[in-house]
Amino acid sequence: MLAYTSPARGHLYPIVPILLELRRRGHEVTVRTLASQVGLIRGIDIPAGPISPEIELIELDDYKSRSLSALRSIRTCSGSHWR
Repeated sequence: MLAYTSPARGHLYPIVPILLELRRRGHEVTVRTLASQVGLIRGIDIPAGPISPEIELIELDDYKSRSLSALRSIRTCSGSHWR
């Protein structure tokens, strides 16, 4: 199973217990996350690597929203163009 996080620590750490449980149940788990967090995830014996540097550059601004309109802050990549 591959877990690929958004560029935020707050989106990584809530899923760590789930990843550990999946691994305990015999699943192969790998994580792609912020480059600064790779060592910490490897430190709990989960294979990890960095997400794309371009993804890390995305500024998350969903915290500014007061409603579900925050979902509009989600961006996707199509080729070399961010939407």
